[in-house]
Amino acid sequence: MLKKLYIHNFKSFWDSSFEFGKLNCLIAPNNTGKSNLIEAIEFMDDLLFNPDGEQKDFKTNIHYPDEKNTLFKAEFEFVNRVLVYKELIDYVCTIEFIINMGEINSIDINVDGKVKYVPVLEEDKVVGFFNFFRLRSYGDELKDTLKDYSKYDALISKKRYTKFNFQYNQNSLKYNITCNKNIQEVLINMFGLNLNSKNELTKPIDFKYIFNRGSIFESYYFHSHMIKDTQITSKTINFLNKNGTNLVTYLSSLDKDTFEDISTSLIGEVERVDGIEVTQDAYKRLWFVEDNLKIPLEETSDGTVHFIAIMSAILGNKNSVAIMIEEPERHMHMKVLSYIVNTMRDDDKQIFFTTHSTELLSLLKLDEIIFMFRDYDGDTKGIRAKEIQNIKEIMKIYKNDLVEMVKIGILDNLEDEL
Repeated sequence: MLKKLYIHNFKSFWDSSFEFGKLNCLIAPNNTGKSNLIEAIEFMDDLLFNPDGEQKDFKTNIHYPDEKNTLFKAEFEFVNRVLVYKELIDYVCTIEFIINMGEINSIDINVDGKVKYVPVLEEDKVVGFFNFFRLRSYGDELKDTLKDYSKYDALISKKRYTKFNFQYNQNSLKYNITCNKNIQEVLINMFGLNLNSKNELTKPIDFKYIFNRGSIFESYYFHSHMIKDTQITSKTINFLNKNGTNLVTYLSSLDKDTFEDISTSLIGEVERVDGIEVTQDAYKRLWFVEDNLKIPLEETSDGTVHFIAIMSAILGNKNSVAIMIEEPERHMHMKVLSYIVNTMRDDDKQIFFTTHSTELLSLLKLDEIIFMFRDYDGDTKGIRAKEIQNIKEIMKIYKNDLVEMVKIGILDNLEDEL
C-alpha cells in the first residue's frame, strides 16, 4: 500500500506531500491537479516497471523550468507471501523509493522489514507449474502451485519473523543486506538479485520481484458508449484497458470463480439483472441475463455497463498494488454506489477514486477523503479531511455540498485552516 508520496517539480506539484490510506477519495474542483496526481503515479510506475521502454522525457513535465530536477519519494507498506524456488516466504516491510530525474537520473530504495520462510519439497509442487521461465508464484496462485497448501500455511504460521534491511542504488548497482546469515540467501532469491562470484550485482534489479506484482498502479476511466461500441477487442487479455474497451475479452479470460463473483455482484444491485454470460460465435459477445432472457451489451443501460466495468477492475485485477477509478458515480444510483464503496473497502488492493458527487461523499469516512487544492502560488497540495479543523461541522452545515464548500473557501483558504 502506498502510504506517503512526495512530488517536487512535476506538472502542478512543487514540494507537495500526500498521505494515503486503504481507500482514498480525491475531492477537488476542476483544474486542481487530480489528473496530474494520477499521471505522476503512472509516471513513477513506468520508471520502475518498464526500464527497457522509452526513456521518460521528464523535462516536458517540469513545473518550474529554472529548477532542472524532478523528485519523487514514495513509501509503501507491504505484506506478502511468495514461493521462490524452494522456499515459501512471508515478509512484512516498509519500502521507500527515491527517484531523482535531472542531469543524472537515479533510483534509490530502502527496505526495512521482517521475513520468515519454510522449505518446500519438490514433490509437493504441482508438476509443470515451475519451469525455466517461471520460478515464483504468489497470491491466489499459491493454492494451485502446492499440492497441500494448507500444510505449508500451517508450517509458516508457526515460524517467527527475522528483521532485515536492504539498500540499493540503481545507478551504481551497489546494494547492502543487513540480516542474519541464515536468511541472506532467502532474501537474495526473494529480491531476484543476479550476483557474480564476488557477490556483486551483474544487472539492475527488476522491481517486480520486490512487489511480486507487474505494476504498482492501474487507472481506469470507463466510457459506457465506448465499451458498447467495442465488441471485437484486442488480443491482450491479461489486463483491463484504461477505458474498458477490451472488457468482453478480459472477462472471458478470468478464472471461473472471479467471473462468478463479478456476475453475482449484479444480483440485487442492478434492477432485474441476474448475471452475465460471454459467448463466442464469430467473436466474443457479452450478455446480461434478465428474467431468463439475454440482453446484448449494446442494448444494456449505461449504468449497468459502467457498474460491471468497475466490478471487473476491482475484483479481476490481481496484478497491481493499487488501482484508480475516475468518477465511479456516473450513471449510478445511490444504492449501487454504496455497494461499490463497500466492495472497495473489502478488496485487498488499495483503491483511489475521484468524484464530483456530494452523494458519494456522504458515504465516506473522514479518513477516506482527501481534499486537493491549489495554494496561493498555484501549486497542487492535498490534505486528509480528518486533519481539517471542524470539518464535521462544516460538512454538516453545508450538507456535504462540495460546490458550496468550495465557495466558502474550504479549499481556497485551506492554509488558514491549518
